[in-house]
Amino acid sequence: MIALHGFRAAVIAAGVILCLSLTLSAMGGSNSSLDRAGTRKCSTHLGEVEVQILGPEESEKPLILALHGMSSADFILREWDAIASQLAGQGYRVALPNLHSNPKTAPKMLGGVTETDAAQLLQMLVSELSPLRPIVLMGKSWGGATAAKFAHRHPDLVEKLVLVCPASTPPLDLRLPLLLLWAEDDWVTWFRQGVRAYEECPQLTLQSSKKGGHRILPEYWQPLQSFLAPQ
Repeated sequence: MIALHGFRAAVIAAGVILCLSLTLSAMGGSNSSLDRAGTRKCSTHLGEVEVQILGPEESEKPLILALHGMSSADFILREWDAIASQLAGQGYRVALPNLHSNPKTAPKMLGGVTETDAAQLLQMLVSELSPLRPIVLMGKSWGGATAAKFAHRHPDLVEKLVLVCPASTPPLDLRLPLLLLWAEDDWVTWFRQGVRAYEECPQLTLQSSKKGGHRILPEYWQPLQSFLAPQ
């Protein structure tokens, strides 16, 4: 009987893992077609950080730098992959830093990279990757809050800002074009409370979805395209 229960538990566990894998694949979080050979190491005051680079070497369009969420799980680190591939296909050069590639730059609930260090780190990445032009900065969850605070500190370095369900921040006086993407049923960062931190931004574009949870949704692609188009 014990063996039978153990067998059933193993079958159930395998089913859960399979369902989770299929879900992550469908949401674009694990895109095996994205070439990881383009990884380079960028120097920061905290040591080297791995940055995946996609798109042409030379582009007339601004560099896009996208920040991941807090977790070191692979599907979180790769959650921008699907959109990054599409952007690269449209001629953008896209940078995807992996802040967990260096323990000193890794975000954590406790004892992770500080807000001040994160801002200095981003400033050094921008200086190395796009020294002559402001960038488009994107971030999801922890990366969204970090991106917003950086844009507030360094408005001269950020041309446009894209935030997906950003973690909590105090209201920020952001004067640049801002695209805010959020699912109303997000169970990690609450939609209605979170939006209040940005509703006074004069150049805010808000795109919400009724359902989608705490994810980068495929339906965000169209509003992102429109937002990035030259005005």
